[in-house]
Amino acid sequence: ACKNEDRIFSIIPDRIARGYGMKQEDIIEYTGAIDSDPTHWLIVTVDCGTNDVEPVKILKDIGYNVLITDHHLSEGGMPEEVIICNPKVTMPEDNEEYGQSGCYVAAKVGFGVLERLCLSMRSIVRLVDPLVALSILSDQIVITDLSRKQFVLGINILQSSTPEQFP
Repeated sequence: ACKNEDRIFSIIPDRIARGYGMKQEDIIEYTGAIDSDPTHWLIVTVDCGTNDVEPVKILKDIGYNVLITDHHLSEGGMPEEVIICNPKVTMPEDNEEYGQSGCYVAAKVGFGVLERLCLSMRSIVRLVDPLVALSILSDQIVITDLSRKQFVLGINILQSSTPEQFP
């Protein structure tokens, strides 16, 4: 599905039908909907991109800026001339963030941007932390002290919330 609100696109492909990772046909389909200068756009991936050399190259060749947030090991070459936020690429294995979920990595980047812009994170944390908790269960990561802490934090928010509090 592709949703365009206030010039923000979110693309969540059907993983069963399309498989894992970025696909060239998705890029062509979705970037065709953008009617402005691609150099004014930032494409942010969540839980993919480290191994998607060709699709990312297409984006770069068109002129898009790309920020990859991921947690998968590189299977060889990685995309060039992009920002990659991936603990398995940038950190040693003994770092507590090395084995975290892709959702955790994206949330951490988002929180860093909010902090840099001096924006309040309180309401966003209530929405994002439960998603990070669910990703810890679904993303096949090793449970560490950090992931256990994140999971408990998110589950506690879910337990004390009503469905109406989540848009």
